[in-house]
Amino acid sequence: MKFDKWLACIELDEAVRNAAAISLKHRIRAVSHFLPLAAKRHRESTEYVHQLRVWCRRSGAAIHLYKRSLNGKETKWFLKTLNRIRKSAGQARDLDVLLARYEDRLNRPSCQSLLSVLLRARNRSQKPIEAIHRSVAKSHGLDRRAGRLIGKKKHVKDIACFQIWAEQQFDRAIADFYSRFPKPQPTIGQLHRFRIGGKNLRYTIEMLAAAFPQCVRTELYPLISTLQIELGDMNDHSVAVQQLQRLANSHNSKQLRKLIKIEERAMDASISSFCKRWSQKRKRQFSKTLDHIRGDPDAG
Repeated sequence: MKFDKWLACIELDEAVRNAAAISLKHRIRAVSHFLPLAAKRHRESTEYVHQLRVWCRRSGAAIHLYKRSLNGKETKWFLKTLNRIRKSAGQARDLDVLLARYEDRLNRPSCQSLLSVLLRARNRSQKPIEAIHRSVAKSHGLDRRAGRLIGKKKHVKDIACFQIWAEQQFDRAIADFYSRFPKPQPTIGQLHRFRIGGKNLRYTIEMLAAAFPQCVRTELYPLISTLQIELGDMNDHSVAVQQLQRLANSHNSKQLRKLIKIEERAMDASISSFCKRWSQKRKRQFSKTLDHIRGDPDAG
């Protein structure tokens, strides 16, 4: 089953409450689809765990975006549950990435002990996913509870027009993104914060694209996606170092320590390369694209 990240079916004069129902139903359904696959059939494809995390993030972003139009009690339950699902899949996904990255190396006869360590760690990481799947099933599943998220009109504050509201949310997302722009010689923590800001903006665009001209999807979104790929490369090296160090604490392995050094050097090189590319010229490109979108006569 394929799930489309773009929500183009929302009418511009739609009530925000109705737009929230459309957005949340679609995204939560995706989480509900991938959770049992990640729990029971993860050996078929590593994409099940990956997509589970992605749609948890998209669902959480939708809940935060539409929070004022939702039932408060159910909002808290969903945010807590989605966070638990995403975290339960975190280490499994990180180890899947490591196993894929080192596949050629791990197939060497001299690296079989290292492969065994990684595979045992991956098997252990599956248990939290299976546990949260059982827990969600006992709570009557995500799809059945999703309908409760859209609170009764007398209990929530609704806004009449999706288009006007979407423009306000877009401006807020842009402002937050700009506030996270890294300074010269940034730390890995600052770059991670910038990456999260880019993700938030990307998810916001996916949900609000119906309210904006096509150039939001064709010009701005690709810029952010490219940025995310570059920042994601750095993040992958950082996460790899953390995972390998965790394993090295319980396994006295020269191969693990060697991989840690390789990842540390790669992370430093990735940061240096990004800082060279992330120039004032590139920042102006973002600003120019945003000005074009806001000044487009077809916007709104």
